[in-house]
Amino acid sequence: MTDEPKDLIPIPDTALPAPVEELPPPVPALSPEAEQDFVDVRQNLKNLAAEGEQAMADLLDVAKRGQDARSFEVVADLMRTVLLANKDLLDLHKKKVDLEIFNAQAEEPKKEEEKAPQNVTNNLLFVGSPDDLLRRLRPSEEDELT
Repeated sequence: MTDEPKDLIPIPDTALPAPVEELPPPVPALSPEAEQDFVDVRQNLKNLAAEGEQAMADLLDVAKRGQDARSFEVVADLMRTVLLANKDLLDLHKKKVDLEIFNAQAEEPKKEEEKAPQNVTNNLLFVGSPDDLLRRLRPSEEDELT
């Protein structure tokens, strides 16, 4: 007989939860003004696309009744405008994501390697003859042997 208590049930290894992956830090949100501008522009583009679709349906009906080439040209131009408005709406989302990523990178603390040196000397002055300077710049034969 074993000395294990009878009320304990062994837990198989497969019942243990898998280790949780570390998630990247959340991307900081845009400023309230930028967020409101995004919402306003998005709503304007959606309204423009919706009104353009309605106008396009009405103009297409007029063009079909009149069978005039110019009417169909106007409908085609309106279709192009509505398509561009929809494309601008998608571009707006991409620009928002890019801006959020840019803000996140700007807020990251700089690593030690990326920090600029504290003491930088930009202007050096050598006092001596050209021969002295050349001797300092060229390694001597003794330095090359070691």
